[in-house]
Amino acid sequence: MVVAGGGPVGRFAALAAARAGLTVAQFEARPRGSDAGDRTLALSRNSRLLMGAAGLGAAVDAVATSIMSIHVSQRGHFGRTVMNAADAGLSALGHVVGYRDLLAALEPALPAAGVRITWDAPVTGAAFESNRWLVSAGAGSNTCDALLIADGGATLPEQLGFGVRTRDYGASALVGRVEPDQAPSGPAWERFTPAGPLALLPRGNGYALVWVEAPARAAALAALPEPAFLAALQDAFGWRAGRFTSAADRAAWPLALRTAHPRARGAVLLLGNAAQTLHPVAGQGLNLGLRDAHAAVELLLAEGPGALGQFETLRRADRAATIAFTDGLVRLFTADAPLLPAVRGAGLTALDLAAPLRAGFARTVSLGIS
Repeated sequence: MVVAGGGPVGRFAALAAARAGLTVAQFEARPRGSDAGDRTLALSRNSRLLMGAAGLGAAVDAVATSIMSIHVSQRGHFGRTVMNAADAGLSALGHVVGYRDLLAALEPALPAAGVRITWDAPVTGAAFESNRWLVSAGAGSNTCDALLIADGGATLPEQLGFGVRTRDYGASALVGRVEPDQAPSGPAWERFTPAGPLALLPRGNGYALVWVEAPARAAALAALPEPAFLAALQDAFGWRAGRFTSAADRAAWPLALRTAHPRARGAVLLLGNAAQTLHPVAGQGLNLGLRDAHAAVELLLAEGPGALGQFETLRRADRAATIAFTDGLVRLFTADAPLLPAVRGAGLTALDLAAPLRAGFARTVSLGIS
């Protein structure tokens, strides 16, 4: 089996397959040791369980911060709810980890599991010859009976006939890390503004920031001097997390819903960002990718490469539900209609008052949308 892409989903798929006894070659476009960036990822409890089953639990726990509760509100209007892990009968609702830290935690496991990884080797072509795939990567090639593409920047899917649909959200995500004058000891925060969600996720001594704004506004915020940026953030978020004292690693990028169709063609399968990119509102993109990777490996083990064509049917419901949930939240909390803030506020208040419903919602988000 060949895995194209060495991000978290690609590494997880390669490790899970290798530890199950499959022969795996992995190709990563970036040179070894190159800076992969430090964006923040949200791991659901289900994803942590999958990591643990693959023998990666301790490595992930060493670099992750647990989310014990989530405070959800809307700016300028009534209504809020707090979901707690304890109320849902869980040890944590999820975990926050840096992209760079997660890659570093997973990297030593690759050679230990027998994965043959080649760096600085983007996969540029693949052809089906003599009942096997001939995969061109870097300066060499490799033959395999199954090809898993988990590289979101690869052009190979289009070459192989996979279609891509894109819908621009007309917004950008401003990300970074901020520190308040008090160490995080409470929940993760999800605050909805007219432009989109503003999330603060506990990470180390501060918070990872995901702030959705109109593209021009996000670019302007990213370019502000630190004091002016902190003042703008304080105004948008409020004082519940304390006074923000520093900000680092600010960057902004446009948001779109991008989906590949189909995700499986014969013994070629798209995973992670090669299959879809989602709005970050609920932090579900990576988690969907990890569930897909787990299902793909299980299918390969049970029925062999020829069964990968069944993947689309097996995973359609989870993908559709996850996309609908994420996209629905964006539409619900950004729609501009006179009565909607009151309706949203009533919904948040009702959820907060109905403990069983709130606990069930927390378990659904934590363990997987489907």
